[in-house]
Amino acid sequence: MSIFLWSLEASGHSYGLASYKTGVRLEITNPKCVGEEGRIRLIGEDNTKDIHYSFSGEIFYPYQAALNLEVGVYQLLVKQEKAIRYFNFSIMPDEEISFEFINIEPANCIGQGGRIQAAITGSGTAQQANTGSGTILFNSRSFGREIDVEVDAGRYTLTAFLTEDIRVDTTFFVTQETCEVYVPNAFNPRSTEGLNKRFVLGFSTETNPIINTYTIYDRWGSLVYERNNIEANQFTEWWDGSCFGEPCDPGIYVYKINVSFETGDSVDRIGTLTLF
Repeated sequence: MSIFLWSLEASGHSYGLASYKTGVRLEITNPKCVGEEGRIRLIGEDNTKDIHYSFSGEIFYPYQAALNLEVGVYQLLVKQEKAIRYFNFSIMPDEEISFEFINIEPANCIGQGGRIQAAITGSGTAQQANTGSGTILFNSRSFGREIDVEVDAGRYTLTAFLTEDIRVDTTFFVTQETCEVYVPNAFNPRSTEGLNKRFVLGFSTETNPIINTYTIYDRWGSLVYERNNIEANQFTEWWDGSCFGEPCDPGIYVYKINVSFETGDSVDRIGTLTLF
């Protein structure tokens, strides 16, 4: 059996036969029996020579032909030119027990708050009577025919279990969002708005990053302000537009910023800002 999925930008959910056409679609051929592999094929509007794919989001490979995959739940990232599209899908055998759906929501940028939702066939989650048998096994626990749990980022296995001989194990990753640093491009020390009076960085609410480097230079490359190794949530000395105790001249300045997060990720930001 073949299933076509169209991509939905930044989606955390699976959609079968969706009506969101974005230039690349995914054809899925499920195996007939447990133990066999399924197959996926990417189909572009013109061709697939400029399509790259990744299952981890770290390394993208040029797409050339159909891919054989074991039974499981996957998130496929497809890069075409500058656009990245997400396909959440499962490879399931046409057996007596299978997953009706599996939805995976990513964890936040510190690896918490991910979500797994799943149901096995006949659980009543798709306008069907509650007549299915079997159970979902997760982390050595039985959840009945449906599961909805919050998890951290990581690798997990769900099992649709009927008997020892009829079971479907699915292994997948709950991904993690990237921690971001939000940098304004202008501010005015004479503004009546409190936040706009200083050069204040923004961060995701669940983070407590360290500002390793916070430096400001004038257009000639002279350092006019510097602070280092400060907890962002405790930092009150945001640049107020002064140079050596006196108001700086309005104009263009350069910032160089390095921030590290609890995850070990480090972010560099270099750019210009306008001082009014």
